[in-house]
Amino acid sequence: MSRINFSLIPVIFILLLTVFAFMSPKFFSQKASNNTATLNELVTKRFVSLGNSIAHATFVVDAIVASDDAPLGEIIARIRQDEPDISSVLFTDGKNIVIASTDPNQVGKPYTSDLLKSGSSVVRDRSDGKYEGGFSVNIGSKAIGAMYFQARATVPEIKVASAPNPIILAVGIILALITFFITLGMGKKWLNRSTYARRKCSSLKLSP
Repeated sequence: MSRINFSLIPVIFILLLTVFAFMSPKFFSQKASNNTATLNELVTKRFVSLGNSIAHATFVVDAIVASDDAPLGEIIARIRQDEPDISSVLFTDGKNIVIASTDPNQVGKPYTSDLLKSGSSVVRDRSDGKYEGGFSVNIGSKAIGAMYFQARATVPEIKVASAPNPIILAVGIILALITFFITLGMGKKWLNRSTYARRKCSSLKLSP
């Protein structure tokens, strides 16, 4: 085996390991750790933002003032279409009588909830994957009605893949070059010693 071939073997091995280490983050993604408190907070903020945007809309205020269930029914249908996580929605007037609901049997009946006792926009985690929200519909500071909903949040599994680190590739190439020159030098010394030993043996055999 020539000195060059002898030196290339460890170099190729090091380069293969370097490429593997460089590319491994793309092939071995890790599941992101699920922080329940953080996920619940994000879901709650999303539902609060959604509920406030609906309860504060002018057309919702006008429909409740007029006790007009037709536009409220259209709003409910749109919410169910755009937000599949929401399972039920209802609107009440200032006397807590249901004006419109995903359940027609509730219309015209009183609705009892303690959600708005703690604020004008509240989302509560029921700890079973379900959430319920209550949002006051106001004209100025006067409450003229409310919107309530129930939902189940679907949290997708998230996988995180780290980006390849170019430093690993650079270090691997440098290490491969150093290894090549070291093994090349070692091979040259070994060859010189082997040649010297053969010559010495030959000279001893030739001497009388």
